[in-house]
This record gives sequence, structure tokens and C-alpha cells, in this order.
Amino acid sequence: MIKPFKPIGPPPFIDPIEGEWCRAFNIEENRALDDNKAKLDVLRQRDKKRTEEKIDSLYDELQRKIDPDYKRPPSASDIDNIFEAAQRIIKSWNW
Repeated sequence: MIKPFKPIGPPPFIDPIEGEWCRAFNIEENRALDDNKAKLDVLRQRDKKRTEEKIDSLYDELQRKIDPDYKRPPSASDIDNIFEAAQRIIKSWNW
């Protein structure tokens, strides 16, 4: 007697949609992780800048207590700001 034909496919306990859901979930999770890493990097840079500014201001305050005539020498960022201000002034002139 010939047995009836049985289709070959995945075993009944494997859900084909589950794999798609897992892939979609992993993609979204990776995107969220990348976004959070980018936000964290921005926050770290901001905190680093604030910390440097705080340290500079505390150092300047300490130097003024030691020597009331103390003036902080310009830093690289100050020089950049001066250069940008000079460029704006020159560009505003009517030649």
C-alpha cells in the first residue's frame, strides 16, 4: 500500500515569522543603541568642556587670590574667538 504524500516543510515547532520578528527587533535595538551612543558622546563632550571651564575658572580665582593683578593668558579658543570677531568686523566694513 502506498503511503499518502506528506509535504516536506519546517517542523511544526518552528515559527517562520518568529525569525523575522527577531531580525526586526535586533535591527531596531541596534539603531537605538547607536542613537544612544551618539547622544552619550555629545553629553560626554559637553561635560568635558564644562569641566575644563570650571577648572580654568577655579584656577583663575586661585591665582587672583594669590596675585590680585593676575590676568589669564589667552588660550587657543580665545585666539580663535578673537580671530572670528576680527573677521566679522572686517566683513562688516563697506569697502
